[in-house]
Amino acid sequence: MEGANRGPEQPELPLPAPPLPPDMPPLPASMVNEYQYCPRLAYLQWVQGEWADTADTLDGRFKHRRVDRASGTLPTADDLGEDERLHVRSLTLASVQPVLVGAAWSGAVDLVAKVARPATSVAVPAMTGTYLIKAVDLGGRESEHAALIVTSATAVLGRNVVETITEHPAFAGDLENCAVANDRLKLAGADTLGDWPQLSDIDAIGFGIAGIAPEGTYTFTGVLDLGAVYTSRLTAVLKVSGENVANIVKAWSELKTVERLSGTEPGQYDAWLEVRTTNNDPAGTPVWSDWRPFVIGDTTARAFQWRAQLRSFNPAVTPLVDALSVTVDMPDRVDGANDIACPAEGLTVTFTPAFRATPAIAVSGQAMATGDVFEITGQSPMGFTVTFKNSAGAGVARTFDWVARGYGYQQAA
Repeated sequence: MEGANRGPEQPELPLPAPPLPPDMPPLPASMVNEYQYCPRLAYLQWVQGEWADTADTLDGRFKHRRVDRASGTLPTADDLGEDERLHVRSLTLASVQPVLVGAAWSGAVDLVAKVARPATSVAVPAMTGTYLIKAVDLGGRESEHAALIVTSATAVLGRNVVETITEHPAFAGDLENCAVANDRLKLAGADTLGDWPQLSDIDAIGFGIAGIAPEGTYTFTGVLDLGAVYTSRLTAVLKVSGENVANIVKAWSELKTVERLSGTEPGQYDAWLEVRTTNNDPAGTPVWSDWRPFVIGDTTARAFQWRAQLRSFNPAVTPLVDALSVTVDMPDRVDGANDIACPAEGLTVTFTPAFRATPAIAVSGQAMATGDVFEITGQSPMGFTVTFKNSAGAGVARTFDWVARGYGYQQAA
């Protein structure tokens, strides 16, 4: 008998879901969540395909595009050592900045892009400045801080600056998704004024609607042509900081809560140099190499072209390049020979290989008679001619030694 305060019980009515076709993919959990929140919203997004980004969704996508970036084939379990785990496999990056105080990773130029396991050391060119190194995990995430070594040793002697190409502050080269403002190179916006509904809808002019372009390229003005193939030492200066274009004062709750006035962190942006080379005349139909990361060191080529790559991993953050330059130099070179027989008509000495510029040349005659003299003519990077004459001005045969001091070793094209 039912109690006086109890109504009739609701009997169960099993309603199993109909079987799904075998080729139907599972429903995304986010679709179920959105339908539970608002069926109309779910219909617009999943059926009509309508979507409008917000600052939060843009920020999330940019962050995940770096984390989810493919980084090669994972090793099998048999390839791992006893103490190895996939997420702790590390690589190291080494950079250098030509300052003794205040060096920063963002302002350094790569010396070694990767030191593969199991190596624990690497040789790099000797330079005055600060060497920095970071660890990088399998997902491409760098350690927060770089270890550094400062060396104030005297700079390596015997270098000869051939050319210094300075792009700042004008940055007059080719801009792709980049802009120049206040003498600094930065990423341009991902949208234009024509994309904005109303100016009153824009919180930050620099951010706009879609924020900063995720990537951009700046190509140096012109090409450096050495005139022939030489082995040169390439160094560079790349000074980079970050700017958060959405970091406006009215968005701050309290000043004490602001960790960085710039509103940026090093992991939110990146910038690096790339170079390509050719052994041909760049004014003709040269065959260029592929673009490759710029690494300080020696390169053999006739002509060079450089570009800077800028990246943003946050839609509100852009790298700011304050200084950008490349220096090309060559080592000292001393050449010479002893006991060279010179006929009465003179002798042409050919440098093998040719110097980069006309060297200083010294000649010393042997067994010279009273009144004998010699003349050096036709000095060039390729060689010189020497002629010996007696007191009457007639050519005579003599033996001599010679020394040439300059720089550069011309290579075969």
